[in-house]
Amino acid sequence: MLDFKVFFPDHHRVLLLDRTPEPTKFLSVVQSVTPTAVGSSRELLNESLVFKAAVIGLSRDALVAEIVLERGQEWRFRLRRKALRLFSDSLKTSILHGRLFVTNSHKHPNSRMRLFDELDESPDFYSDRKALLRRPSWPIGRPRVTLVLREANTPRQIINENEVIQTLKNLPITLSIHRFGSLSLVEQVRIVHKTDIFITTHGAAMTHLIFLKPAAHVIELFPFVFKKVIYQNFAAVLGVRYLQWQNMRQSRAKFYWNELEMTKSTNMSKERIQSLPIDWYNMDSKNYWRNQDTIVSVFELRHVVETAVKNRVNNGKTKFLIFMPWEQFNNQIVGFKSACAVAKMLHRTLVVSYMKLNTCLF
Repeated sequence: MLDFKVFFPDHHRVLLLDRTPEPTKFLSVVQSVTPTAVGSSRELLNESLVFKAAVIGLSRDALVAEIVLERGQEWRFRLRRKALRLFSDSLKTSILHGRLFVTNSHKHPNSRMRLFDELDESPDFYSDRKALLRRPSWPIGRPRVTLVLREANTPRQIINENEVIQTLKNLPITLSIHRFGSLSLVEQVRIVHKTDIFITTHGAAMTHLIFLKPAAHVIELFPFVFKKVIYQNFAAVLGVRYLQWQNMRQSRAKFYWNELEMTKSTNMSKERIQSLPIDWYNMDSKNYWRNQDTIVSVFELRHVVETAVKNRVNNGKTKFLIFMPWEQFNNQIVGFKSACAVAKMLHRTLVVSYMKLNTCLF
């Protein structure tokens, strides 16, 4: 984003702060992005400064949990949802419509700079914002599925990549396959924004879910054992429907101890690193289990993608078919088989009522 001139014309810089710095460090940060001499924090209030950067401070309440699945309903979660959705919307609007995030409020070189100046004054911005946030009514037709693969010679590869691609091509979808390393940010955003179902392995590419339309689907592929819920939490905040697949067999994983040994940063032994459970406070343990290549079960992945397609057809509303057995046992079995067939044909979830053991079907 630092090289994306639509956001930062004339090589403006942006600083992302994950916490409030100490006063002395804060002053040095401010001084690094303005030609005006800054001697004390009081001068920040009294002087008119020209900033060459956007400084974004993140509250701890705004952070998304990495390991624990969030289910909170407190005010801070609702406030964070509104803030992140507004940021996502503004970001997409600026990229897709070529608007600026930072502009001069006046032509005078010493004037202050305002955030979202053009966005606030543009009559089309709010209509664009509503269009981006509106829950879409999906058109009839094949869903657009985007599979993002990792760059060559990087960890977390899909070993049976060709088999996965062929399986997806056999589904009633419109499939596009990309490696984002060779594409510009604008190209990446345009691809993701047009996507109905986004599929990629666990990693930085999952952050692109911020560019998905509301009610779109994202499918995250996990290796053996290693799993984090940060993107699942992030999807919930943004209103994106989240699905996942994980390798459940170690025989389908390929590990790289030699590569880890060259970059090893802790004193943890090889035996402990290669054993379970993962030590989430040790980078070597995490990197060993995170950076494995994986054989993806095409049967299981196909089922996950079909689930996303079914949810899309139902516009996010799960439909059920309730089976209520009341005949004698033999007729119950026939009725149950028929109910399974009808539920599959109608893309519905079959619900079987709970019964006592002596009268249960199973």
